[in-house]
Amino acid sequence: GGSSALVLAARCQSNMDSADSIRQFLVQVSSKNKEDAAAAKQSLEKQPTDGGVSRDVLDVVLASLRNNQKPPTIAAACDFLTYVVTEVDLQEYYYLLIPAVSVFCLDIKKDVKQSSRKCLETLYGTVVNKDLAELIPDLLKAIYDPKLTETTIDRVAATKFVTTVTAGTVSILCPLLLRGYALRKDKSSRLCSKIIVNMLQLVDNYADVENFLPVLTPPVQAASESVSDPEARSTISACIQSLGSMEKLKEQATAQASAAPEGAEELCNCDFTLA
Repeated sequence: GGSSALVLAARCQSNMDSADSIRQFLVQVSSKNKEDAAAAKQSLEKQPTDGGVSRDVLDVVLASLRNNQKPPTIAAACDFLTYVVTEVDLQEYYYLLIPAVSVFCLDIKKDVKQSSRKCLETLYGTVVNKDLAELIPDLLKAIYDPKLTETTIDRVAATKFVTTVTAGTVSILCPLLLRGYALRKDKSSRLCSKIIVNMLQLVDNYADVENFLPVLTPPVQAASESVSDPEARSTISACIQSLGSMEKLKEQATAQASAAPEGAEELCNCDFTLA
């Protein structure tokens, strides 16, 4: 009942409840019993984050962000994420979280729409990239109003990227790029490809782009087959090459990892003198 959930919430702990408990709370917020629903909501709001967030818990949240879930569950999953991402750096998972949340930003249910927008704004707000800082409001507006896709692509394409690009940066640009390619217009496909080329030049770690390559490569390849404008075609082929060159970055990363076994750093610091 409601009282046991309240006891759970009141318990002082430094580790987050198990994924199963989080799942139960997310189901319980949709309970017709108002006390139970309120208790579950409180339990979610009081989860400690100093022990981090497990992948299991994130999977539970993602499973709650589906159309077949009840609106209070979807809203609570968004609220829980909003709270968690301000405490724990989860940017390596934004490639999963952002698409899952953004779907609900145009929902007809007011609570779902409000919670998902607040969550998306929080996710975007945690991404620190000097080049994109001023564009974040535009990137969000383009999600809320797809008619703004083309003007937003123009703005991003005119932006000079100079800061290192991380997984967070790619994840907040990805929804716009996918919408741009979906327009099937030569100009949009050309500009989206230009953005990808500019962005990939500033990637240092393969891990930052790894999860986006399977998402971005198919629309780029589809665009290369459908555009008629020569300039667009050449930019798109440069983009395909850029995406391909990321595989080289992967090989480098693998080579470095195998060349430097654990403990190698300590060895390098030794002062070897030849006797």
